[in-house]
Amino acid sequence: MRYGEPGGDLPAIFLHPEGVREAPRPAPTPTRRRRRRLHELEPGLLCSVVGTCLDGAELRAVARRHGLAGDAFAVHRRLVREAAGHGPIGRHLQRLFERKFEAEVRRFAAARDAHTLRRLWHEAVAQGRIAGAYWALLTHPLSDGALAAEAHGEVHMLSHAAGAAASRRLREAAEVEGENARLRRLLARQRARARARLAERDRRIAELEGRLAAREAELARLRTAPAHPAAADAGRALARLRRRVASLEARLARRREAASAPAAPVAAPTPAPPGADAPAPGLPRLDGRRILYVGGRPRVVARLRRRIAAARGELLHHDGGVEEALERLSALVAGCDLVVCPVDCVSHNACHCLKRLCRREGKPVLFLRSSGDAAFLRTLAQAVS
Repeated sequence: MRYGEPGGDLPAIFLHPEGVREAPRPAPTPTRRRRRRLHELEPGLLCSVVGTCLDGAELRAVARRHGLAGDAFAVHRRLVREAAGHGPIGRHLQRLFERKFEAEVRRFAAARDAHTLRRLWHEAVAQGRIAGAYWALLTHPLSDGALAAEAHGEVHMLSHAAGAAASRRLREAAEVEGENARLRRLLARQRARARARLAERDRRIAELEGRLAAREAELARLRTAPAHPAAADAGRALARLRRRVASLEARLARRREAASAPAAPVAAPTPAPPGADAPAPGLPRLDGRRILYVGGRPRVVARLRRRIAAARGELLHHDGGVEEALERLSALVAGCDLVVCPVDCVSHNACHCLKRLCRREGKPVLFLRSSGDAAFLRTLAQAVS
């Protein structure tokens, strides 16, 4: 006798709860007019009916109503046993299924032969209406043993697929949780680095404020000092101090602004404008700004230093790693207001190092195609004007 024929064996997952394998009873005759009740179904089908037609919430509700103790599997086994009889629990399940699947029962009631029943069942499975269609099919007067076994087998395999899907979801959830933990650790490290950068900025601001206070105290002392033969020298010193104080105040204002704003992105390499070899324009007043020039030729650097000094600025220089260590760049970038670098006489490594430092310190950087005087002065004039 083959699986699916009247009287054939059902899959082991739907054995009777007591472990006894029962063969389906002979199919009803086509002249049957009344739908089967729950206790009239083959005992080997009751496990699949209870497991498919009751969801978790309904299972717990039935257990509470009838005072059933134990875990979900124990309650399920008890309901399967009670479904085979005429007791209160079996009658309760009968009423529950009839009320819950009333629409499916009406849909299947229109079938007048087994072929139509099978078509309605397959349509319901394709649309995901499995529980109601399973109840309507098994209780239909024209449902025979072969059709019941076919539907039973499909429900059995769907239960395996549902278990595999649940396992996959649990595994994916564990992977997502692991990725979430990794991202939380990364965020914590980034926050720690941001706090360290803010602390360093606060330290620099405090240092500048201290230097400014010392300059102001020196200025006040000079103002109140008695006149002496070197009054002219004192006047010149006083003027220099005033210019220095103004420069420090401007630098302090810029530091405070940088500390209260997000770190500015490093500017993209800025090519020198067309006509870089034309005569350089005059520079505007730099008001104590410190310009860091990385690379270049020594003779050009000397000329640029004089031009910057004439514009009331200061030129810092680093040879880009030719003789000076690149590690010294960090302190120079931190202490300047603007960075200029001609790319025609600086290594790629020095350029990458400079970009990284400027990004970290929030300093603007201009990359020139040429190391000539005119390209530097024209680009600087455009940047500070």
